[in-house]
Amino acid sequence: MSAETKDRIEQVIQELDFRPNDNARNLKVKKTKVIGILVANILHTLSTEIIRTVEEQLQQHGMKVFICDSADDPEKEKEYLDLLVSTQVDGIIIFPVGNDFKVYNYLIDHSIPMVFVDRLVDGVTSDSVLLDNHAAIFLAVSMLAEKGHENIAFLTLPIDIPITPRLERIEGFKKAMASHKLEVREDDIHSLPRNQIQDKLACIFDAEKPPTAIVAGNDLVLREILSYLKKQKSRFLGKWRL
Repeated sequence: MSAETKDRIEQVIQELDFRPNDNARNLKVKKTKVIGILVANILHTLSTEIIRTVEEQLQQHGMKVFICDSADDPEKEKEYLDLLVSTQVDGIIIFPVGNDFKVYNYLIDHSIPMVFVDRLVDGVTSDSVLLDNHAAIFLAVSMLAEKGHENIAFLTLPIDIPITPRLERIEGFKKAMASHKLEVREDDIHSLPRNQIQDKLACIFDAEKPPTAIVAGNDLVLREILSYLKKQKSRFLGKWRL
């Protein structure tokens, strides 16, 4: 292409305010340079921090992100996965909330790159990025035990769907308590919806022998605990370690 022809084309582009058709270009190169990020709940600090970091890294490689929030709803997650597949993203990063392995294996069977973050799903073999939940809970229980706490409770969100960090943190809590030779009573471990946590705390502290410390299963649970303690600050001031 001569310099004169190139200048004429650029002039026409500016005059017509032309914008490239990404869909047409994607059909030709079979790449969209877009990665889908499907988070379990965007309210989690972990989710927002990972989104920010991944977006920064992808931008350095000329790629964009498509962010979806399943809000802990497996059906909503499936709808978003269908959307991401239909838009032909180059890969998907998933904080899975469902336990239907067929949903995720569909991506594998159709050669759509996929990485699980924070959670695993039985029946699905995928690259995964996970936290050592047992070690994290052991550190929390150890700190409380060293400060003299023996009656420690653990609160987490529902485990009716086997969410990896919730199950591993419960297991880790039991092992950590046993390691410090502390008793785990039946009423020391609670898994329930976020909107029921403060009512449960009221019941816990009205018990004959209430806990002197609580380990929160995640940041959303911690927010509810702190909110409850703030409302009851005159009752708990100076008595608590979280």
